[in-house]
Amino acid sequence: MHPLAQCELTGKRPWLLDAFFEGLLRSAIGKERLGPSLPRLIAAGGYPAALARRTPQRRRAWYRDYVETQIQRDVRDFSRLDVRFRGALCYIDAYCEPEPPSKALLRLTGETRAEFVERLRATPIHLCRLRYSGGPRRWTVAFYAYSSERYEPAAFPSGDFFGTPEEALDLGAVYLQ
Repeated sequence: MHPLAQCELTGKRPWLLDAFFEGLLRSAIGKERLGPSLPRLIAAGGYPAALARRTPQRRRAWYRDYVETQIQRDVRDFSRLDVRFRGALCYIDAYCEPEPPSKALLRLTGETRAEFVERLRATPIHLCRLRYSGGPRRWTVAFYAYSSERYEPAAFPSGDFFGTPEEALDLGAVYLQ
């Protein structure tokens, strides 16, 4: 779920990107855009379910529950994380509890159920590789491509190539879903 933009919340047509690409934007230095309402709009956020709460306390409770749900969803499948550092690089691998194998799969692999489960428990899923680039928000992320057995650079959801380790882990967790 992604938050709504202010134009979506107010029912107005978005115009900023169109104006930018048409060369219609002028300098806004010294001009008020949203005036005194800006801090209130930022604090309220853009999630419709949170905005439906009438008081700031209820909105905070909704956001707290939302974050807790995201953490539980993303982390529940990890039995453990392995974090290794090599110079400026940080490798993050996840280990998951495997699904019970079918009898046909056990016949195919020639393993007992215990051997199969233990092998998968010991097999890492390469989530991502981070590279420190000199600041708390200056990390790059790369994902392991099993087809080439190499780490390939990736962009963060913002479209930027720099972000935080937390954002990279959220991005890497997509591979476990």
